[in-house]
This record gives sequence, structure tokens and C-alpha cells, in this order.
Amino acid sequence: MKRFAISLSALLGMVCWTSGPTPAVTITGFMSVLTMSHDGSWGTDMQLSLDDALQNAIARCKKMHGLKLGCGGYVISIENGWLLGTRCGTRSILSSGLTRAEAEQDADRREKNMRRDYVPNLPACRRVVSVDPAGAVEAADVALSTR
Repeated sequence: MKRFAISLSALLGMVCWTSGPTPAVTITGFMSVLTMSHDGSWGTDMQLSLDDALQNAIARCKKMHGLKLGCGGYVISIENGWLLGTRCGTRSILSSGLTRAEAEQDADRREKNMRRDYVPNLPACRRVVSVDPAGAVEAADVALSTR
């Protein structure tokens, strides 16, 4: 037992000694956020600050159908890229990519995984919202801009 304690303390000492300061994350562009609630309400925003974008996206989602809770249930973000929101019956799929093609591939992969692993009889999916790298929103029923 004493041998284990010495080995463990030596290991912890090495880990602490070799770890350096964590580098800061630098955001060089705008962060886009898309959030969706359990009922399909969504909100999006684009800011330099991820926190600000998330807060604004949740507020916009709440305004859509007067929700008080649930708008932060599903969230995805990207820096200078595409965001897609898809509904499959009562299920939400959020995807992202640097290009629209990459975001579409991400959506397809997530849908296939959901069908395979969780909901084999998943209803047909339809795109509800798309956000381009400039923040322009294309929605199923209305076009908005986040800028």
C-alpha cells in the first residue's frame, strides 16, 4: 500500500510539473449561435462574444412562441460558418459547417445516427432554419437578419 501512495504522488507531481498555463482562446470573427426548443421554436444571433450571441438567440427563441423555458435546450455555434436547424417530427437536429455543404453533411450524419441509435421510426425531416456566415437567416416561413 505504501508503494502505491509513493507512485501516485510521484505521478501527480509529474503531471503538475509538466502542465503549463492554458492558452487563451482567441475569437477572430463573429460567433453564430442557433438554439431550438423542444417545440421547434428557434432563435439565432451573431456577435463577437459567444455569451452575448447565446443570450440573444435564447431571447429571440422565447419571443417566437412566448416560451418561458426550453429555448436553450438545443444549441449549436460556429465561428464564420453555417448553421442548420432541422425538425423530424418532434425531434430537433442542429448542424454546422464552414460551408453549406459541410453543414448539410453534418445534418445528414446526425439524422442517420439518430435513426440508427435512438429513433428507428423517425418521421421525415425538414429544414426549419439556415444561418449563413454573414448572419442572414433563411427560415421555412420568414426571412430575417441577425445583424
